[in-house]
Amino acid sequence: MLMIDKNLLLGCIYIPPENTKYASNDAFNDIETEMSDLIEKTNSYVSLVGDFNAKTKLLSDIVIPDSKLFEILDDIVDDDVLSYVYDYEHLLQNDVPMKRYSTDISVPNNYGHKLIDFCKRNNLYIGNGRLPGKDFLIGEKTCKNVSLIDYILFSSHVFSLFKSFYVSEFNPLFSDVHSSLCFKFHATVNNFTINSSIDDSNTPTHTPRWIPKKQNQFIESINNDVTMFTTIESLLDELEEQGQGQHTKNTINLVVNKVGELFKNSAKKVFGSNGRKRKTNTNKKFQIWFDNKCFETRKIFHKARNRYSFVKNRENRDAMRKASKQYKNQMNASYNKFQHSSRPPVGPDHKQAISTPIHQQGFTKSCNKLHSAEDEAIILAMMAVYWLASEDLPLNKYESMINFLKKVGVTKLENLKFNDRINYESYYSATEILDAIDLEIESEIDEKISKSPYVTILADESTDISNNKKITINARIINPETSIPETVFLRDKSYSDGTGEGLTSVITEELAKHNITNDKLIGFGSDGATVMSGSDKGVKGRLMELNPHMIHIHCMAHMLALCTSQAAEGVQLMKHYQEWLTSVFYYFKASPTREGELHEVQSVLNLPILKCKEIHAVRWLSCFEAVQAVYRSLDALISYFHKRQASKDPKAKGLLKKMATTSFIYITYMLMDVLPIVSKLCLTLQKQDLDVAVAKVCLDRCKNDLLQYKENTQIFPTHLENFDTDIQFPQQSLMNNFFVLAMRSINMEDDIDKFGVTEVGELLDHFGKEKVHKGKVSAPIFDRDIVLKEWREAKLIVKSLKYPVDRMKHLWQLLTVHHTEDLPNIIKLAQISLIIPLHTADCERTFSIQNQILTPNRNRLNHEQCDKLIRIKMHGKGLAHHNFKSSLERWHKKKRRLLKSRSKYSSQLT
Repeated sequence: MLMIDKNLLLGCIYIPPENTKYASNDAFNDIETEMSDLIEKTNSYVSLVGDFNAKTKLLSDIVIPDSKLFEILDDIVDDDVLSYVYDYEHLLQNDVPMKRYSTDISVPNNYGHKLIDFCKRNNLYIGNGRLPGKDFLIGEKTCKNVSLIDYILFSSHVFSLFKSFYVSEFNPLFSDVHSSLCFKFHATVNNFTINSSIDDSNTPTHTPRWIPKKQNQFIESINNDVTMFTTIESLLDELEEQGQGQHTKNTINLVVNKVGELFKNSAKKVFGSNGRKRKTNTNKKFQIWFDNKCFETRKIFHKARNRYSFVKNRENRDAMRKASKQYKNQMNASYNKFQHSSRPPVGPDHKQAISTPIHQQGFTKSCNKLHSAEDEAIILAMMAVYWLASEDLPLNKYESMINFLKKVGVTKLENLKFNDRINYESYYSATEILDAIDLEIESEIDEKISKSPYVTILADESTDISNNKKITINARIINPETSIPETVFLRDKSYSDGTGEGLTSVITEELAKHNITNDKLIGFGSDGATVMSGSDKGVKGRLMELNPHMIHIHCMAHMLALCTSQAAEGVQLMKHYQEWLTSVFYYFKASPTREGELHEVQSVLNLPILKCKEIHAVRWLSCFEAVQAVYRSLDALISYFHKRQASKDPKAKGLLKKMATTSFIYITYMLMDVLPIVSKLCLTLQKQDLDVAVAKVCLDRCKNDLLQYKENTQIFPTHLENFDTDIQFPQQSLMNNFFVLAMRSINMEDDIDKFGVTEVGELLDHFGKEKVHKGKVSAPIFDRDIVLKEWREAKLIVKSLKYPVDRMKHLWQLLTVHHTEDLPNIIKLAQISLIIPLHTADCERTFSIQNQILTPNRNRLNHEQCDKLIRIKMHGKGLAHHNFKSSLERWHKKKRRLLKSRSKYSSQLT
């Protein structure tokens, strides 16, 4: 029924998903083995269809030989090999697209790569998007309308059978998540057979090469071959007898093939055979010990080597290596057997000489075992140091911890001791191990920095518990392949020169250490102090001498705290209120008895048991917590102060007098209306993944909420007016222009060509023009015309593919992953906006970790070790995921280590 010269083996496949308990790494190998056996038994072509759970995106499933391989194939007469390599030509003959088509943009998974390798090894081709029908040149998704994991595979000879193929609409009656694959075959009943004397054998023949010089001889040979013309006439007569309109495709193909064989036979007579005969040497002599087993293993090795030479993949390479090893082992075994059977009896001296290599092997194995045990002990010690660092415990506990672990049965740690004098259980050994761990983490950070196209720096000053001046330096970087921003810790360093020049030298030294060039430094964030933000002699001005295109950002969280505190200082009642809050805090802090009595009153009144909070000048909006505690305990405080006044407590009497006023109650309730709104904004501005779009939306919402409150209750207009005018975006116009890249306010229905053109143009006024600062000239970073063109293309892509615009980071991740080649410049501009340091809250987090490490009992910890501990706390992956083997190698390479066995790392240094 099917118009092909072999049977058709149609297989239905299901492979369980990856990372499930039913998954198997050998699924494709098992299918290949079973398929090969069936093909050999049934002499069939193959087509497989089913759920492979493989995501292949647009990976190519065709191997096309290059020019070098063509030269090799010219010398090969093995028809099986040639038909395997040139199988793809059948696709060209049937006009099958060589390029794959798929609407699935998912990243290929492990099964996807295995499926592609499976197709290449077996000359099978993915039919989705290639076969005729509704799915032609499309490649529709088959699972949840999200991914393409169901495929139809076919041999090149089977393509002509397919009449149509398409992916049906999802039907829950058919499957819970999958759409069915539908296809039809061409089929007919063949009742007509042409009788001819021409042999229709399946024996493969070689196509002769065309030789231009023998063209005339070939034409003369055809003219003189009467039999060939007679045969062709008989074939045409038989077609005419069949009747017009009764010809089938199979009949026509048979006639064409037979006519082609006639011309091919004539060509062989003139041009000769295509390939050269293999040279065989029947007189080749082998060693007497080269037995039949050696012949068999050599045959297997040659077959594996030839297979790998044509299809170079990991599986064939491993098979070739395995066959080579078996071949060598068999030759050694045969040779040893021959030597043993043919030599005279062996004396005692000879036996001892023979056994010496065996003893040497045993000694080598013992050394390797000891070496492995010592490295395992060092890794356990590294894990102990890592745990101490992550739990903020001092390293001088390392020695006692190792002794404790030995006592509870961790015997592997005994290998840390070299002799009675030398061991790796001391505090000094712990510091060296800490260095190795820190180097591994820092190298990972440096690798991320080197990949980032641009870097922004965050710097802030503080003092530690020993009153040492410290500057912490963090960096904002971005992954160029996914546009995912990240903040990394660089250094927490002490300094003596607090001028702009001194701080700049500390920062530039750190930049050079991490190979951050001047052209990569695109932004600098600080707390807004004069020494930091000065345009002339401040850090900002001196860094702009390195790169005039650099943007300085005054931390928005700092600005919010400054404007709220300064606004409160302008209202006399607010100043008195803050003083009262401070007095109440110290009143109860000075006496635990008073605090206990207040808790009793709160309990009697069924109020929450709360403590009065202190207002911290260095903590953002700590006033809200203090006001909230007073608001929730207002009745209890009034009752308690009345009680204390009766006991003739002058402090309680003074606090009650200020508290029992209308203005005090008004202020408390007003602050409980206003401070939650401002506190919410403050917390948003401290988020690690903050971007321009989120910051602007939250800022506008806060201002609108406060303006609405102001219109209804104009009790303290000065406070609200100051807030409205003081808190703004740093470099407001530039930040507003960056906001347009989020496309949050774009209207897809209107003309999107004009959206954001003005804002992007103003950004290009900064980044697309030459900048000069103090004589330093910086060339434009972007080409204005190219960026504006790509901006228009980006908007059209977002509109056509309906990308989400609720988060700027997610939008540009999609554009970066799928459209980098089309939008390289506008993506880089968006990446700059994603790493602009809108706040320095990360520096404050670093100071918090520093204060957790530098406790009163550890106030003499040296600065370098503190810096390493901070890095481990901030960027360590944990005991389960840290690469201790790499840290072990760094520890070995730092200097020669005295171990019982010569470590492979230490031996390289001696």
